[in-house]
Amino acid sequence: MITLLAGLLLALLLAGPAGAADSAFKSWPAQQGVSPNKVWQVKFSVPMRADSINSANIYVLDAGGASVPVNVRLDPADPLHRTVLVEPLEPYTAGATYTLYILKSVTSETGAGLRQEVRMSFTIAAGAGSSSDRLFGMVRQINEETGTVYVDVAGRGQNLLYEYNESWYPYGKASPVMLDGSGNVVPVAPENLIVDQIWDFSGSKLRFVNHPGAYPVADQALIELVDQNGDLVRPGRAADLSAAADSGRNARALVDPSTGQIMVVVIEQ
Repeated sequence: MITLLAGLLLALLLAGPAGAADSAFKSWPAQQGVSPNKVWQVKFSVPMRADSINSANIYVLDAGGASVPVNVRLDPADPLHRTVLVEPLEPYTAGATYTLYILKSVTSETGAGLRQEVRMSFTIAAGAGSSSDRLFGMVRQINEETGTVYVDVAGRGQNLLYEYNESWYPYGKASPVMLDGSGNVVPVAPENLIVDQIWDFSGSKLRFVNHPGAYPVADQALIELVDQNGDLVRPGRAADLSAAADSGRNARALVDPSTGQIMVVVIEQ
């Protein structure tokens, strides 16, 4: 039996290795108000063949029939190889409708395939990734000798230059920073700056050790992977949040108090 975890439970049967069932798609109930960073979890009752879990057999199309780039893989956190993750490589568009397809060519380790192919439409929440009048970025460099600080503003590809003074004492390299519309540093309440280990990532929300609540990740959030010195390894994706949760890596996040969404995530590699 196959179940798709999408806020409700839906089921399919596996056929035998040579199962010749109706090839028409079985449509599951459409999902509404979906997060733009939604990671679909497809759970099987038996271990699945890794080479059948790919974007040719499980994929997403937009309303016009164009393929949407997704990362399809066995969940590394499931040692039984029964869970498949379908994760967008870029956030889905707010208000847009997509369709998830699962083909019969997905097979178990014993060669069993789906008795019937599946499709499910889902619509992204119209207000997903609500905007804020604040700017967000990362401290790229702090130089006390020259008295300068450089902040890389998220989504703008520009570095803002600041004079180093005592207001920068709480910050270090790779610190998330909140700015106002003019680029002035906005004081961040301690409860909005979370410094701890990620321990769970699901439904596009993050939970942190010893910190209450779960926070949605904004679709325009800056996700960066850095080394222990705070140097940028590479820009991240939503997939890196899931991997960081599985491995218990250290992370820092900046929550916008006006939207309640995580705007900047820094993951130490």
